[in-house]
Amino acid sequence: MKPIARPLCRLLCLCSAILCVASSARADALRVPEQYPSIQAAIDASAPGDEVWVLPGIYLEALNFRGKAIRVVSVEGPDVTEIVAPSAGSVVLFRTGEGPDSILEGFTIRGGNGTAQGLVRYGGGIQIEACSPTIRGNVIRDNAADFGGGISCWSRADATIVDNRIASNRAISRGGGIYCDDFSFPSIRDNEIIANDCDLTGGGIYLFHSSPVIEGNSIRENRAVGGGGGVYCDVDSHAVLRNNELIENIAESASGGGVAFIECAPYLFRNLIRANQAQQNSDGGGVYCFKSDARISENLIVDNTSGYDGGGIFVWFRSHPILEANVIRGNFAAHGGGGIAVSWYSMPEILDNVVSENTVERSGGGLSFFSFSEAFVSGNEVVGNVAKNAAGALINEASPTLVNNVMTGNVASVNGGAIYMIWESEPILVNNTFVGNAAATGGGIHASRAYPVITNSIFYGNQADVAPEIQVSAAANVQLSHCVIPGGWPGTGNLDIDPKLVSVAAGDVHLRFDSPCVDRGTSVAPIVGQKDKDGEDRLVDGDGDGMAVIDLGALEMAPHNAARYGSVNAANGDLADVLFVNGSAGDARRVVEATPQDPIEVSVIPTPAGPNPAPFVLYAWEAEPDRDTLVSLQPRGLGVMCFDSPLSSGSNKPFFVWNNLGWRQHLGVPGRASLPAPSTVFETSRVGYEVTLTLQGFIADAGSAADGPLSITNAIVIRVTE
Repeated sequence: MKPIARPLCRLLCLCSAILCVASSARADALRVPEQYPSIQAAIDASAPGDEVWVLPGIYLEALNFRGKAIRVVSVEGPDVTEIVAPSAGSVVLFRTGEGPDSILEGFTIRGGNGTAQGLVRYGGGIQIEACSPTIRGNVIRDNAADFGGGISCWSRADATIVDNRIASNRAISRGGGIYCDDFSFPSIRDNEIIANDCDLTGGGIYLFHSSPVIEGNSIRENRAVGGGGGVYCDVDSHAVLRNNELIENIAESASGGGVAFIECAPYLFRNLIRANQAQQNSDGGGVYCFKSDARISENLIVDNTSGYDGGGIFVWFRSHPILEANVIRGNFAAHGGGGIAVSWYSMPEILDNVVSENTVERSGGGLSFFSFSEAFVSGNEVVGNVAKNAAGALINEASPTLVNNVMTGNVASVNGGAIYMIWESEPILVNNTFVGNAAATGGGIHASRAYPVITNSIFYGNQADVAPEIQVSAAANVQLSHCVIPGGWPGTGNLDIDPKLVSVAAGDVHLRFDSPCVDRGTSVAPIVGQKDKDGEDRLVDGDGDGMAVIDLGALEMAPHNAARYGSVNAANGDLADVLFVNGSAGDARRVVEATPQDPIEVSVIPTPAGPNPAPFVLYAWEAEPDRDTLVSLQPRGLGVMCFDSPLSSGSNKPFFVWNNLGWRQHLGVPGRASLPAPSTVFETSRVGYEVTLTLQGFIADAGSAADGPLSITNAIVIRVTE
């Protein structure tokens, strides 16, 4: 072949440049209706990279993107720009391999009734099949179909559905708002999915063999006659639901008012699930699990209602979910399990939740375990629940294991303030604290035809007309060892003592530094964890005898725990605050907030536990001992503090302060302690950067010498943060 002559080559380059300019010019907007009479006409005339700009109006047409990577956008938004289906079919159709650059943005989409696939119709508003377009900023309303009243994603449709309002659509079968099927993995983010309706399952969203990311959506006021008023995850749908609001959704005659998980393992993380309903004798007002291995973490599940079991969460039939660090509060169930109900061979892990103020008409205000379930229940607070029987927990023909739980303030009108266990149940209870619960019979526990093994636990201050702490009836056998129980109980290591908790009235059941429960447990128990309810190490030498032994109850008394939660006793036995920072004794956890360079003023008033004035010494340490703090508190009238100024890393760790500096020898020693005036104020100091400090004092008891008994003051944790 002969080489191209130089002039001809120049001509070809010039033509190429002209074509590029033409192509660039062609990427300008195609305007509807100025240039094209319809949106579809503009789409048909477009090339990849073009934009179709649509002026306000009502457009009676159905759109098909025909595989084009173009952006179709309204100029002034969905309030004034509508696309209305002129006849049967979806309003917008994506089924020709469209990708993320095929964008539909800023329209109201209404009046569609779906694309026919055999005898059924999919995607009333938008049908997406085997492609991945972007649906952004639209209002998709008043559409209907058999599957997916608003949007249907079918056959590996990985669409991006973001910032839309999907409202008042209807599905005859599944997915009132959005339907996903056949291995579709769409991204569903930041949408409002509101008031959609479905005759079967999934009022807001329905998933089958699909695993989308569902994040940041407001899913509310949707209705499904079947299950899953808000979201229904069906077989093999391993979705991630994160940071959504699921509010006031209804499952009218089946289960899962907010969310239903069926034979799948989704991840439900940091959602608000509030005021949903499973009506007409249905289960799981907030969340329903059937043969599901879901992970349900850090959600706020509140004020939901179930017509039968599981006001907050219902776990049923061979489900193995993990329920961790949720707040489950104020839910109601007509039958059982106001907070959580577990049934039929299910084996969930229920870890570190707060289950509070839930109510049932019958049994299990907070928790309910029945029908051969075997839950592992650890680190939970079960507080203030109400029921006829079993205000804290019902154990009925089940064998859960309860470790490191606190049950306080639960009230049953008949049996079992904390726990009512019946019908051949064989639970294991280790290192639990049952305090301040109430019932007519068995304020703490009532066992009837049940065989619990209870170890290392505290029963104290429970109330009942019959058997305030433990009631045994109908051939039950309660094996109790190494427990505190007023009035005593047969068994090894049981104690009839005051456990000396920080404040039962205030709901603080940490052990005081002088508690006789310290180092009184046994490691020869069915289950002994390495951590307590607060995540503190279990094996700690709390009494200073050189041996690390587990404590009784859910909370280990580590020295810094005693400092953080302790308080001095007043003359009438109540707890009193005598130590103040910036005029505050701190909140329930003795915490005062400050920012760097804020003044920090520490003051002490006379303690009611000792003479007025009393020998007094103050300690302080860092929460982060590997960092130096530039703090210098020069006491006025209290002698010097028991630490260097400024604090130096390595010498002020809590254990070092507690075990090695000692405290008895400092009381009354010249220069180390003094007699405080009625109100003694330290000089103001400042901390230069973010750190956490703990301050606490020790005071000689009334009439004692310097080496006699001591009272511990309330500690104050100062969190210095920006």
